[in-house]
Amino acid sequence: MDLTYIPEDLSSCPKLGNKSCPPTNRPFQVRVIMYSIMTGAMVITIFGNLVIMISISHFKQLHSPTNFLILSMATTDFLLGFVIMPYSMVRSVESCWYFGEGFCKFHASFDMMLSLTSIFHLCSIAIDRFYAVCYPLHYTTTMTTSMIKRLLAFCWSAPALFSFGLVLSEANVSGMQSYEILVACFNFCALTFNKFWGTILFTTCFFTPGSIMVGIYGKIFIVSKRHARVISSMPETTKEEVKKNLSKKKDRKAAKTLGIVMGVFLACWLPCFLAVLIDPYLDYSTPIIILDLLVWLGYFNSTCNPLIHGFFYPWFRRALKYIVKERHTVLLQKTHSAQGTKTMNSPDLWNSAEVQFCFALINNSCPRNMRSVLSASVMYFVMIGAIVMTILGNLVVIVAITHFKQLHTPTNFLILSMATTDFLLSCVVMPFSMIRSIESCWYFGDLFCKVHSCCDIMLCTTSIFHLCFISVDRYYAVCDPLHYVTKITIPVIELFLLISWSIPIFFAFGLVFSELNIIGAEDFVAAIDCTGLCVLIFNKFWGVMASFIAFFLPGTVMVGIYIHIFTVARKHAKQIGMGSMMKQVGPESKMKASSKKESKATKTLSIVMGVFVLCWLPFFLLTITDPFINFTTPEDLYNIFLWLGYFNSTFNPIIYGMFYPWFRKALRMIVTGMIFRPDSSTLSLFLEHA
Repeated sequence: MDLTYIPEDLSSCPKLGNKSCPPTNRPFQVRVIMYSIMTGAMVITIFGNLVIMISISHFKQLHSPTNFLILSMATTDFLLGFVIMPYSMVRSVESCWYFGEGFCKFHASFDMMLSLTSIFHLCSIAIDRFYAVCYPLHYTTTMTTSMIKRLLAFCWSAPALFSFGLVLSEANVSGMQSYEILVACFNFCALTFNKFWGTILFTTCFFTPGSIMVGIYGKIFIVSKRHARVISSMPETTKEEVKKNLSKKKDRKAAKTLGIVMGVFLACWLPCFLAVLIDPYLDYSTPIIILDLLVWLGYFNSTCNPLIHGFFYPWFRRALKYIVKERHTVLLQKTHSAQGTKTMNSPDLWNSAEVQFCFALINNSCPRNMRSVLSASVMYFVMIGAIVMTILGNLVVIVAITHFKQLHTPTNFLILSMATTDFLLSCVVMPFSMIRSIESCWYFGDLFCKVHSCCDIMLCTTSIFHLCFISVDRYYAVCDPLHYVTKITIPVIELFLLISWSIPIFFAFGLVFSELNIIGAEDFVAAIDCTGLCVLIFNKFWGVMASFIAFFLPGTVMVGIYIHIFTVARKHAKQIGMGSMMKQVGPESKMKASSKKESKATKTLSIVMGVFVLCWLPFFLLTITDPFINFTTPEDLYNIFLWLGYFNSTFNPIIYGMFYPWFRKALRMIVTGMIFRPDSSTLSLFLEHA
C-alpha cells in the first residue's frame, strides 16, 4: 500500500516547475542495490506464488476448502508481485512517477485492494481452521464449496469496491490543501489519507479483522492442546473411537502453519497501517525513506508466504518437484491405499518414502539422491551465488581491460584471456554441473554430457596454461627487465594465447570423444550405466596422465618460476635499499632493479596462482587415486572437490579487487556509467610510475 511524505515548504512551486518531479539524490550504487533487492523480492514473489497456484489447481489431492482459500490468496500475492511491485520499485528508487496520472490512480487503488484482500483471505482461512479443529464433525457440512465461493466473492468484491471507490472519489484526501499543492507542483503519485479515512482504514480493514484472527487462532491452539492431551491419555482400545470426534493431527498442523502465515502478515503490515493512522496527526512529517521501508516491508509479506509453505508443507515441496521435472503430465503412479489406485493428477503428496528416479518412464533410469528441501535450497543458493559472482566479476575484468587503453599491456592481455576462461566456465559449465550435483541426475542428453565434460576439462586446463604463461611474463618483467619489452611482445603473447587455448581443446575433446579415458574400465562403466548419469571417468593410466599434463607439470613449473622471481625481487630490493643509503644509485642499478609496480603485480598474480593450486589440487589428487580404489569415492565428496575447483573462478575477480587499484577504479567507472563517456577509454586508472 502506498504512502507519501509531504514536504514542509511547498511555497516554491514555480521554482521547481509545474508538473516537475524533484530528482532523487541517492548515489548510483545505492540505487543499484535497491533495484537488486527489490527485483529479487519480485522474482521470488511471482514464481513462489505461481508454484502454489499451479500445485493446488492441478493436483486433485489438494482440492480442499482450505487450499482453495490459499490458492486465492496466492493469486493476490502473485498479482501484487506482477502488477504493483515493479512500478512501486521505480517510484521508491527514483522518487518519481513516470507512468501518468490515470495509471497512478489505478495503481494506488489496486495496491490497496490487494493488501485488503490478503487480510480478508487470512480472516476467512482462520474461520475455516476454527471449524476444522474445534468442530470437526460439522466441518464438512459447514465449510462446503458454496460457502468457500461466498467467502471468496466477499474477499475480492469488498476490497475492490472500497479501494476504487475511495481513491477515485478522492474522499481520502478531502480537506488536505498541502496534498493538492503537492500534486499540482510535482505530479506526485502516492496514496495519502486524511485523519478520518486513516482512522477508518486502520480500524475497519486491519485492526478489527486482525483482532478476530488473533482471537480465533488463540481458541484453535487451546482446543488443539486439549485434543492432543485427550488422545495421549486414552488407552489404545478406545483411542481410535475417540479420534473420530476430535480434530485430525493434519488439521492441527495446518492450523499451526497458517497461524504462522497470519503472524508474519500482521508483523509485516502492522507498521504500515500504524503509519496510515498516525501520519496525518503528525502533519505528514514522517520521512519518505521510512514510509518506503514500511511499504516494502508489507510487500515482502507476499515474498515470505511461499517460503513459509515450502518450510512447513510437505505437499508444497513434493508438488514443486513434480512441476520442475514435468512428470505430472505423463507419469501414472499407482499406490495401494484405502482409496484405490491414484494417478499423477492425484499423487500422494504427503508420502515421500518412495524411491525417486531421474526419468520415471524409462526402465533404465538412474535413482535420485534424495536431499532435504533445506539442504537443496542452501546448495542452490550457494552455487547460484558463486555463478553470479563469477559471471559479473570476470565480466568487469573483461570490460575493463578491453575498454581502458592504459590496461593494454602483455600481462593484462593474458589476464583478459584467463577472465574469459572463467566467464565461459560460469556460463557454460557451472549451471549444468549445479543441477547435476544437487539433483544427482543429468537431464540434458548423452551428447551434451560429452560436450559439457569436454568444456569442463578444456576450461580448467586452459586456466592453468594461462597461469603458467603469466608466470613466464612475470619472470622476464622482474628478473630480466632490460629485455622484457623486446622478449614479451604482442606476437609472443598471441603465441602464448594460441597454445593456452588450442592444446586444451584438442586434449579434452580428443580424449572424451575417443573414449580413451575409459579403456580398461568398461566393466565398471557398464555396471553403473543408466539414463540420467553424466560422470567423467578416468582409467588408471589417463587419471595419472591427465592430472600430470593438465595440473602437476605446469603447476611445478609455476612454483619454480615464482620462487626464483621472489628470490630476485628480494635481491633487487636490497640493492635499492643499499643504494639509497649510500646515495649512489646509478642508472644501471636502477634499470636492473625491478620496479615497485612490477613486484606488486607479481605478488598479486602469485596469490592468484596459489589460490588456483589450492582449489584444484584436491580434485586432481582424487582423479589420480579414484581408479586405484575401484572408484569408491562418495559422490558428495567428489562434488565438493569439483565445486572447490569451480570456486577458483569466483575468487579471481575478488583477488583483483583486493590487490589491484585499477580494478576497483574501473569497477567504479563501470557502475557509475562513466565508461559511456566518449573519452573514457583514455582516462588514467593509475599513475604510470607508481
